[in-house]
Amino acid sequence: MARRPTAPPKRRSPVSPPDGGDRAWRRGEGGLPSRRQVPFGLHQGVDYLLALFLGELALHTRSETQRDLLVLGGVLVVVAVASDGPLSLVKAVPLWAHRVVDVLVSAGLVALPVAVSRGRSPTSALLGVIVAVLLGRLVLSTRYAPSPPRRTLDADRIVRQGSRSLGRVAGRWARRRPG
Repeated sequence: MARRPTAPPKRRSPVSPPDGGDRAWRRGEGGLPSRRQVPFGLHQGVDYLLALFLGELALHTRSETQRDLLVLGGVLVVVAVASDGPLSLVKAVPLWAHRVVDVLVSAGLVALPVAVSRGRSPTSALLGVIVAVLLGRLVLSTRYAPSPPRRTLDADRIVRQGSRSLGRVAGRWARRRPG
């Protein structure tokens, strides 16, 4: 009986855990599936953009929902500005509280079409729900941990690397010169 050829193994992503965490999760062996984590600074930037979008959306809706959209967008801005992250001005809100507020804003955006069903355009309701889904996905994929400290600049190392690079450039230039 001839053996059937098997498919070559798939290449693993450099981000995947080496222990096969995804497969263990699918088999029900515990652990969560691995996924790419968004750094908190990027999360804050997206919060600013979503708040800007909610403000723009509020300008084009009826007066019944304008206030609510502006409040939700303002909450996003205030929390992003006051969170303990790289794009904040004041480090007053801890990261776990930022996450809770993001979930509450997302829930508010989903509940807004139901709460203000009369006088709300279907387009603004749909856009609000889309923003809520984006925010919810962002909350689920954000790494709520402080970034590792940056390396301090070492002047000696910089001088060594710079002189090495200049020496390489001079050597290449000397080899190209005829004669």
